Amino acid sequence: MNAQPAANPELGGDPYTITGELGYETRLKMQSMSQLLKAMLKQMT
Repeated sequence: MNAQPAANPELGGDPYTITGELGYETRLKMQSMSQLLKAMLKQMT
């Protein structure tokens, strides 16, 4: 997976479209959630 959203030439070549920003935010949230789960598992064991 590419970390940065691809530039869309139809939208003036702007890489930060609404869908791109939403996908980026979702990836950040998923990463932080997985880190939290790993930390909780370490504390439980």
